[in-house]
Parts: sequence; C-alpha cells; structure tokens
Amino acid sequence: MKPLSAIYYIKQNKRRAILLIIMLMTSTFLYLAGAYISCISYFYDKEIKYGNRIITAYVQSDDENYADFHDFIRECEKDPDLVLLRRSPKGHASFMFKTTLGLEMTADSFVFENKDDLKTAFDNLGIECDYSQIKDHSIVISKAFAANVGLKLGDQVDEKYSRFLNGTYTIDAIIYDNSYNCFYVENSGAYDSDSAFVEANIISKSRSGQDFWSYLSDKRGERKLVIAKLISSQVDEQFAPFILLFYGASLILGLILSVVVNSVLTEFYLKRRFEFGLYRAIGMSRGRLVRKVAAEILLMNLIAVVLGAGLIMLFTFLMNELIYLPSGRFLPYWTLIGLFGFLMTDAMVLIPTIITKGVGMTKVDVTEF
Repeated sequence: MKPLSAIYYIKQNKRRAILLIIMLMTSTFLYLAGAYISCISYFYDKEIKYGNRIITAYVQSDDENYADFHDFIRECEKDPDLVLLRRSPKGHASFMFKTTLGLEMTADSFVFENKDDLKTAFDNLGIECDYSQIKDHSIVISKAFAANVGLKLGDQVDEKYSRFLNGTYTIDAIIYDNSYNCFYVENSGAYDSDSAFVEANIISKSRSGQDFWSYLSDKRGERKLVIAKLISSQVDEQFAPFILLFYGASLILGLILSVVVNSVLTEFYLKRRFEFGLYRAIGMSRGRLVRKVAAEILLMNLIAVVLGAGLIMLFTFLMNELIYLPSGRFLPYWTLIGLFGFLMTDAMVLIPTIITKGVGMTKVDVTEF
C-alpha cells in the first residue's frame, strides 16, 4: 500500500479516522428524518392518483334551476373520452388514521350512487374488488387502511366511530391497493330526478391530473358550475410547511457539523504539519497535496455514508416488519426529500473542510521545524 494513499493514512490512524467517520455519519441520518417527513405524503399517494382520474363537478348556488350544470353534463356525456357518474351530494371524509410520524390525519373520499357506479370507477382505476356484498351504505377500504383504523370486513360504523358519518355504514369489501380513502356507496336519489342531480364524478379514459382538470375547465367555459380542485394541489399546500421545516433543520445541522468537523480535523492536520512540509520539500505540487487531503476526507465520508445507509436500511426494515406494516403504516426506503437534505448537509460539511484543510496544508514549510 502506498504511504501517500488515503487508505494508508486511515489504516495507520484508526482511532482518529473512526471518530471522524462517526461524526460524518450524523448527516446520513437526515435521510431517515426525510423518510419520516415524506411518509406523510405517502399516505396520500393513491388519493392523488385517483383524484387525478376522478374529478367532481357540482352546481353553483346562483345557477338557476341548475341549467348551466345540466348543460355542461350533457356536453360531457357526448364526449367519448369521459365517463359520468351521478353522485350523492353528501360528502364524507375518510376515517382518521395514524401516520408513521404519529400524526392523525384524514383524507378525501369518493362517494358513488350504487354498486354499478362503484364498479365502473374501479374498472377505470384498475382496482380489483369483490362486489358481492356491496349495497346502499357500503364502505370499501384497503387492507392497510383497515389495519390502521382497527376495522374488519362486516364491521358497522356510525357517527360514534367517526364524526364524519351521518348514519350507519358497513365495511362490505376490502381491497389491496394500500390506499387510505373510503369509497362510499350511498343512494341519494340523484338518479331519480334532475332536481336531486347536483354533483357528478367525471372520469377520463385518457387524461389525468392538470391536463384533465384544464380540459374540463375549458369545456365549462363561462357556465356557472364548480370543477373541484385537484387533490394533489391540496396535499402539496398542506405539507409544504413540513418540508420547509425539514430543510431548515438540515441547514442548521449542516452549519453545526461543519464547525465541529472542521475543529476536529484542524487538530488532526496540525499534528501532520511536518509530514506535509516534507511533501512540499520533495517537490509535491500544491494541487497534489490538496487532492491528497480531499481523498482522505472523501474516503472517510464514503465509509460513513455506506455504514450510515446500512444502518438506516436495517432500521427501516425492522420497523416496517415488526411495527409499521402490521398496523397499516409504512416507512419508505426511498425518499427524494431525505436524499436532498442529506446531500445539502454533507456538502456544507465537506466543501469548506476540504478547501480550508487542503489549502492550509499547502502553506506548510519544512524549514519551520
């Protein structure tokens, strides 16, 4: 092994290297913190997916006799790309569920007039379901959601269970899509008369998200009716403060770690001034010395990242298998928020450290000793 290599120095100075590696590992745990933050939005992934495919249109109070609304609906019914389902004007939220972070949240729900409409929607969304028990006042939820809220097939729920309910409902089907939505079937009589028809679920066969919403908005034109906002935009607005708070904490941690790591490395490299003075005396260039310092620090950081990532994945696996999954929750293994927070903090530590220590070691003169 070459004495000038980064591995050689770490091997010959194990205690110091281990101390620094442990300190550098601290920034990797920001990835885990980011996973806990991003897991909140994980509970809304399917709601966003379904909300991008099913958009609700409903009347405005100043639409006399609902003329604009019904005219819009007739135009949509002629569109081969759209599927229209009358729905109950009653709105029900999903049950309160507990997230992996420990917060209690609720989600939007989807309400259908009858079993056939529910099946039509599920067929378009790609959801498999046993419809044999579906009837008026049925609720369909996922297996994960049922585990989270402590319900099982056949259970009856009312306003005593959830303040969002008005009447008694039965869990008549369990699906396996890991969503946290309630799918209600409630016959409001909207099929019986136009006077009761004030809301419609609209499904597109080819469009989704903002493209679908814009398409319906253009079709509405100046008519007096409301096209509901996309669920994705509501979720983004709701959880933006959590993400900003996480990045703020990452920034503060990066500043603290940068000062601490720089202080520890200053002591390391002060004890090596004679060594670097000899390198300069034998003609090593300043660039070569900076690269040597950078290689040593980056190698220790790489070891720290690998060890930290291994511990994080092991922790995530054990928590999921032993605690979260059995209770209808989940801690994601992959999180872009956590990765960005870690990279930001790691860069705040490494860049100034490499620059200050690398440049400092190039100024050492062996004649000082």
